[in-house]
Amino acid sequence: MGANGPELQLSLWSRNLFDRAYAFVRNTDSASGVAAIFNEPRTVGIDARLVF
Repeated sequence: MGANGPELQLSLWSRNLFDRAYAFVRNTDSASGVAAIFNEPRTVGIDARLVF
């Protein structure tokens, strides 16, 4: 608990802020050709925490 009672803590966060696409797994197979797994799209959020 803070000196004046409960304390609110806020956190802002993001993943892939500029929304860039890139393959982080790439596989070349003679039967299926080239396959890739791409990163996730832009994600942003807010975390709130009340400490008392």
